[in-house]
Amino acid sequence: MSDTTRRGSPYATETVWDGGGSGTGLCSEGQTLTVGYEGGWAPEHLLLLGAEASFMESFLAVARASSLRVLGYVSSGHLDSHDGSTMPRITLRPCVVVSSADDARRAQLISPIAKRQSVVGRLLGDHLHVGLDVQLEVSSSQQPPWPASKN
Repeated sequence: MSDTTRRGSPYATETVWDGGGSGTGLCSEGQTLTVGYEGGWAPEHLLLLGAEASFMESFLAVARASSLRVLGYVSSGHLDSHDGSTMPRITLRPCVVVSSADDARRAQLISPIAKRQSVVGRLLGDHLHVGLDVQLEVSSSQQPPWPASKN
């Protein structure tokens, strides 16, 4: 990686063509990744992963700052860009697991804040849509000690 690329940003990358339609991507930390449509990660996949990871990091940071305990997090992303006449749109479907109805409400309130704080969210603006799903996981200590009736 060139010195100018390393000094310019902590998020610097470089891509070297490997021939055909693929290349090797190198980040400023020295990690490599095969990119391209022939045997690598397509640019659209990388964009989706970047959007998901950026939103996840922002959501978890806002949750920590708000003392919201997140028990689990998983996300999927989808890129709608089939028609050249409309602007592409990214839809993220994160699912957050929390332990109470109050935490579920708070998680829903945090989602738009996380989108605004996410670097990729700010770059994509109105082209990024987030549909947060919140699931409750009730621990055995919160369940009643008697079995549920089967009526």
